[in-house]
Amino acid sequence: MGNNENSFLTREEVERMTGYKLPSKQRAVLDKCGILYVTDKDGYPSITWYSLNNPLSVRNAAISGDNNEPNFDAI
Repeated sequence: MGNNENSFLTREEVERMTGYKLPSKQRAVLDKCGILYVTDKDGYPSITWYSLNNPLSVRNAAISGDNNEPNFDAI
């Protein structure tokens, strides 16, 4: 499957990534990693490639400015 940031991972890809077949275990891993997902009618997490590649910790760091770049506005 293509790695388009708007496409969803397959169930097999989610299973391989989390290491679990059970949707409840998959969701627990995703929650621990801060990866956003929606749950389908069967309880399986649906994840976009964007969510996988940009977990909440990365998004929050970008918003809060937690990086090692100099503050050019101070010059």
